[in-house]
Amino acid sequence: MRFLTIFCVFIFITAPVFADSKHDHLTKELHSFNDKFNQFVADRDMDSFLSLYSKEVLWIAPAKPPVKGHGEPRATLQFVKDQDGQITHTIDKLMIADDGTQAVMIGSVIAKAKKIGMDATGTYLFVLKRESKEWKIVTDMWHQHAEK
Repeated sequence: MRFLTIFCVFIFITAPVFADSKHDHLTKELHSFNDKFNQFVADRDMDSFLSLYSKEVLWIAPAKPPVKGHGEPRATLQFVKDQDGQITHTIDKLMIADDGTQAVMIGSVIAKAKKIGMDATGTYLFVLKRESKEWKIVTDMWHQHAEK
């Protein structure tokens, strides 16, 4: 809970804006980033997939304490590979800090794993930071929607 409070304060302090004409080039970069994410998962390309994450990424899964590092993203893609699965993200909301160094991406996720019959949807939230000329995921938070 403390993290979510700090995160919300961070969002308001940094004064992000919805993607607008001032940030057109960054908006395109971030949509391209999402396309790469989806492609790297589809290709089961572990090195490229992990390159999208900061080495100190904070992974926040439902009902578990946050974990730092590449361990959880690595395990997720390995699960996808082992279960003949797929994960696809869409972008539903994109906010970019006025100075263009940080962004928040929120969207829908579809996760399927043929071998175990998984067909799930969820929501994800990425906090991204611009490192040099590349975007890196510094926080990956997600949850799976309850089955109807």
